[in-house]
Amino acid sequence: MQLDGTVTDTVSPMLAKVMAGVAHPRKILNAIGTSFATAAQDAFDDPAMRPAPWAPKKAFKKTRGGKLKTKLLVDSGMLRRSPRVTKADDTSVTVGTSRTYAAYHQLGAPRAGIPARPFFPVDAAGAVIPKAAERLRQAGEAALQATLDAASG
Repeated sequence: MQLDGTVTDTVSPMLAKVMAGVAHPRKILNAIGTSFATAAQDAFDDPAMRPAPWAPKKAFKKTRGGKLKTKLLVDSGMLRRSPRVTKADDTSVTVGTSRTYAAYHQLGAPRAGIPARPFFPVDAAGAVIPKAAERLRQAGEAALQATLDAASG
């Protein structure tokens, strides 16, 4: 309130900015998708990020460079680095990989003798595993807070 009794509305413009940011949640969804992709990448080192235990190796094999392979699903590192946001808009986010063989490792290929070693953090029913779900929640909250901060600042 001003000395002359007039009231200046400083809240409505800020709320309009917040509503615009939330009405177009692409940045928030992208942050959640990026967190999901990172969880998939982390599954190569952290078994808690996997929806199911990985079948053990039959034997170590050499990589293309002649070095002894020591980690499951890591040869050149291409698969491990491949999960990423492939599309984000105001209604959804899509996370995927450009590696065509990723599905064989995620789902298994019994005829080819490849056991399922899922690295995307979703179980067989399609539910995000709890450790990854917590990360996604935190990423979404942080992105929403950034939207609020940008609107009020």
